[in-house]
Amino acid sequence: GTFHLRIDLEGHEIAITVDGETLDAVPVETGSTTEQLAARIAVRLEDLGVDAGALLAQAATSRPLQYDQSASLAFWEIVETVLAVFDMRRAEMTGDVGPVHVWPHGFDLAFEWYADHVIRYEEEGETKEGRPQLNVGFFPTAPAYFYSNPFPFDRAALLDAPLPHGAVWHVSGWEGSLLPYGRLVGDPDAATKLIDYLAAVATASVPTLAAMT
Repeated sequence: GTFHLRIDLEGHEIAITVDGETLDAVPVETGSTTEQLAARIAVRLEDLGVDAGALLAQAATSRPLQYDQSASLAFWEIVETVLAVFDMRRAEMTGDVGPVHVWPHGFDLAFEWYADHVIRYEEEGETKEGRPQLNVGFFPTAPAYFYSNPFPFDRAALLDAPLPHGAVWHVSGWEGSLLPYGRLVGDPDAATKLIDYLAAVATASVPTLAAMT
């Protein structure tokens, strides 16, 4: 069978689902370590017939957790709002648009649009094959920002293309564009401005991706 662990930011616990049925939960508490949390989850899973102790231990550390319930609830409200806007933007896009997912290393919400052809490109000295793509995401760690990054990134075609509402092209460390989250906080037109920004990046970059061979 299969098991899933779901972080419940409203109930402040990690829900354990086995074969599609939620069977147990482990509370997340300040002061416990990820080693202790992983061990508690492993024991619950073992009771349900799943041996995952070694897998869970791989990411465990002895550093105490700092868990703020009010911050957790605030983050969940932001996630729900951003997800709603991303779904609006996905509905506007044509072609191969992926689902919204979460990158676990930074908890960013993101989705991707893919061109309909495969290209060869160089990355870290290796020749690889893949489809040109445009990703869209929200990075929540301070200073939080929205991003939209075409890959491969055509500097000559994109860096002079205008972006609205304080968004900028970004080429230091990674290539793409960003719109600071602080530009939209408290703005009644935040959703419209976010979609304007994402649409502007797509207008500038999708033709460059489609033309790549």
